Amino acid sequence: MREGKRVALVDQTLERAYRGQPYCLRRVVRVIERTSDRQGQTYLVAEIELEGWWTSLAVPGEQLIELYADHATCEQLHSELKTDLDVERLPSGKFDTNALVGLRGGGIQHPALDRPERPAWPGRARAP
Repeated sequence: MREGKRVALVDQTLERAYRGQPYCLRRVVRVIERTSDRQGQTYLVAEIELEGWWTSLAVPGEQLIELYADHATCEQLHSELKTDLDVERLPSGKFDTNALVGLRGGGIQHPALDRPERPAWPGRARAP
């Protein structure tokens, strides 16, 4: 952790009732306070970042945050593939027509999917 930055992680388990049924939920909150930037320039007013997650996963808070970050990366990749393949909208409102143009099963391919190894995510090594 650098000087001018503090991080707090709050992990709470809460019980709530909905329509008479008890539920056990978990709330994870991360607060980051920055009083200076990476170069050491002090801010006039502290910058505070607040992030929160409601979950039922039983993993440590830091790992939970990483999982959600990976989920966002996966969503971004999915969005880029759809855009590159131009399949945001199917060509027809009829399923049979869409199947004929190859949108069913593995009828379409993207160059990134042709590589035998999977693409590396940012900050991670490639799979063997």
